[in-house]
Amino acid sequence: MNNMKNLFLVVLVFTTILSCQTQNSRIEIFENVCNVFQENYYDETFGGRDWDKIKEVYRTKIENLKTEEEFYGLLNEMFFKFDVSHLGVFYPNMPDPIFKLANKEGSIGITLKVIENKIAVINVKENSPAESAGIKRGDIILNIDGFTFEDIVEESEKYKYPPYNERNIISNYHLRAQYRTYGDVGDPLHLVLETKEGPRNIELVRVERKGKVTLVAGVPPNFLEFESRLINTDIGYIRFNTFAPDLLDKILNAVDELTNAKGLIIDIRDNPGGFFQVRKGLADKLVANRSLLWSQDGRRGRNDIYLEPAAKTYRGKVAILIDVSSASSSEEFAGSLQALGRAVVIGEQSQGRVLIADFQELAPGVMFMYPVAITLLSNGKTLEGKGVVPDIVVEHTIESLREGKDIQLESAINYLLSQIQ
Repeated sequence: MNNMKNLFLVVLVFTTILSCQTQNSRIEIFENVCNVFQENYYDETFGGRDWDKIKEVYRTKIENLKTEEEFYGLLNEMFFKFDVSHLGVFYPNMPDPIFKLANKEGSIGITLKVIENKIAVINVKENSPAESAGIKRGDIILNIDGFTFEDIVEESEKYKYPPYNERNIISNYHLRAQYRTYGDVGDPLHLVLETKEGPRNIELVRVERKGKVTLVAGVPPNFLEFESRLINTDIGYIRFNTFAPDLLDKILNAVDELTNAKGLIIDIRDNPGGFFQVRKGLADKLVANRSLLWSQDGRRGRNDIYLEPAAKTYRGKVAILIDVSSASSSEEFAGSLQALGRAVVIGEQSQGRVLIADFQELAPGVMFMYPVAITLLSNGKTLEGKGVVPDIVVEHTIESLREGKDIQLESAINYLLSQIQ
């Protein structure tokens, strides 16, 4: 009996010590992350918010937390109050399902967007399970493994991410619809569709997504996509889904290969951004003279970024395609060339997620992303929270998709043809 009592006391003491260690560790991490934020956040006024008070309120909340997930979730709750992009903590077991689905390597080869409050197919990849099953652009997805449009809205309300504007909400809808099609390679995906020919109920098997690459440790991976081609003898086309270093040579070589085309379309729709050297390297290929591209303004001062024309540059007309899922580097690239008058931007207004960020590891697998500068275009305008407003606004419709059309791409082609003829 005494032995049992002693064992109980040992367990109680050990548990108390472990709890104190965990508590001290969280306080240490909290203080560290707050110091990094306070010293580096691009806006020294903190948007007019009382940062000291916010920090004090959230520090007291740490004492009532039971798990690491709750702790990191609390950090995000605190930082999301600033309503800016590129500010938050990525950690294992984040509760939002999209972070788990982002790592999945299986797909059926369709691209989905929410249009007119419906989940619509806007693209079907060649030789994919979706193409083999006869899924077409304009088909409406009523159910993805039991997940409906109403479920998308409900989930989006539960997991909100700044900046809090309508375009970010719509992009969040797109993301959640798309990610629900991902899963493990070989796993089945059940779809209920509404097509021009009538309703369909089908099951497909996911195949491997190509191009997996980790751009930043602790952040979900990207799956790189790239294509370039001549649309006709006068117009070239380049599309890539992220500004990844692994794609830079392909992008620059494609520009060289299309150098004789009178018009060039750069398609960065559904492109969430990427790395400085990639967007800068591509921009350098498109100009003839050294000129201010943008400025990065932060606590460390202002850094002016100039275009340095490449040895071989493209001199024809340029059209850039964007949509609400174009973010970060995509917005900087499109907005800066638009401000310089070098490119015409076509499509949908982008999200306005345009801050320069750094990363810091807080613990194994836990990354803190924080903005250190804001981008100013050559005309002095900022894009954060506002996005890029296209010169020619074109939005998908269910009707145009069902006719097999990509009216945004068609608009870019027609614009370039009108300029080069």
